[in-house]
Amino acid sequence: MFALVGVIEEMGNPFEEESQDVVKLDTKEIAGPAGVETVMNAKRIGQEQFEAFTRECLLDRTKAVDDPIPRNKLKVFSTSTPRSQSKGQQQLASVKNDRELFARLYIGCQTRDGNLEEFFSPRESGMSSCTV
Repeated sequence: MFALVGVIEEMGNPFEEESQDVVKLDTKEIAGPAGVETVMNAKRIGQEQFEAFTRECLLDRTKAVDDPIPRNKLKVFSTSTPRSQSKGQQQLASVKNDRELFARLYIGCQTRDGNLEEFFSPRESGMSSCTV
């Protein structure tokens, strides 16, 4: 509860905001266009579900009143614009990519009877005799 108060004190009252952006208070993440559309349609979706419940359970009596109502899995922030990777994540992805490339080159040289000593020796001519 105190964290919410701190966020509101820092960012201001979200109900007094004039912006059309949908913002997640704890991470300050802004929902993308699909997330905004979901929030704008939430009332309509709920109204349609209420009308369906009233019709099916009270008027037509095709469903029992205590039948479970399916949950709405409205995605607001999972449809936001993707964040850029941190420097550490980029480095890790680069290392994994290099490892996979090295493994393919190593296997390629072994299956083609390539000389690994020659392949990894520094040369000015560029590519060696073992190519994948």
